[in-house]
This record gives sequence, C-alpha cells and structure tokens, in this order.
Amino acid sequence: MSGLYQRNGIWHIDKVVRGSRLQESTGASEREEAEQYLIHRLEKLRQEKIYGVREVRTWRAATTRFLAEFKDRPSIGLSASHIEQLDPYIGDLPVTHIDDGALAQFVRDR
Repeated sequence: MSGLYQRNGIWHIDKVVRGSRLQESTGASEREEAEQYLIHRLEKLRQEKIYGVREVRTWRAATTRFLAEFKDRPSIGLSASHIEQLDPYIGDLPVTHIDDGALAQFVRDR
C-alpha cells in the first residue's frame, strides 16, 4: 500500500488524499497493522470530505489544542488555571454535550 514508510521501527503515513496531505505516525511497528490504520484514516477522511461528518472532540482534547495553539498569549496561565479546575468535571465529555447541566456539579462544588 502506498503512502507508508518506516522510520525508527514505526510506520508513518505520508500521502496526498483528494488534495489534502495526510502525514502522521501510525504508532505501529508491524506493516499489516499500519495498513489497517491507514485504511481507517482514509475512511474517516472520506466521511469528512463527502458527507461532512466531523469528529466530535472531547473537552480535554479541545482545551489541550487551545493551550498549545495560544501558549504565547499573556493570559494563557489564567486560561490554563480555569481549564484545570473544569477538567475533572467535564474533561471526558464531547464539546457538543457541555451545557448548564454538565456544569451544575462544578457550580455546586464552587
């Protein structure tokens, strides 16, 4: 299968799919497992491009990305503090499920 190469014993993907470049580690040391992962990623990309299906991120994944992307802002320390307080309550929830009800326990505990 094209688009796979091995680096330091781990298989990586470097492939252009429908005009977008897919470049990431498969995390697999076996080629068969890497091929299965690549097939999985290609299907996810197809679902996104054709049907508009998007991955629903968890609060933790979204805030981790936020902290990484805005790490140079002066207020990032304050944001990180607030995120740290909320994480035990809503960290595993999809961002689409966060509402007043999801935050109720946090509000009561505060």
